[in-house]
Amino acid sequence: MRKAKPPKSNLSKEESLALRSLNQNKDIIVLKADKGGAAVILNKVDYRSKMFDHLHNSGSYKKLPRNPLKKVARNVALAIKSIGSLSSLHHKLIEINPITPRI
Repeated sequence: MRKAKPPKSNLSKEESLALRSLNQNKDIIVLKADKGGAAVILNKVDYRSKMFDHLHNSGSYKKLPRNPLKKVARNVALAIKSIGSLSSLHHKLIEINPITPRI
């Protein structure tokens, strides 16, 4: 991967300069959109406020005392391996290096 050549940019020179200028502005934040490969540009104060509201007021998230990922991954692997009919596929179904999702 380190030796891989990155793909040619699909941005024009002007767009690239504009994006670089936006990235240098400490009052705004430039993020990758979830879908479509677009960029999202937001005022940093507004972004932080929206993220705080989403994390604390949506009821969808709670802070955990520790990361449960290793235990969950181990249990999933054991469950997959216990199904005899999938024995030839189990290596394809088990994630080797799982990572915790992040916002």
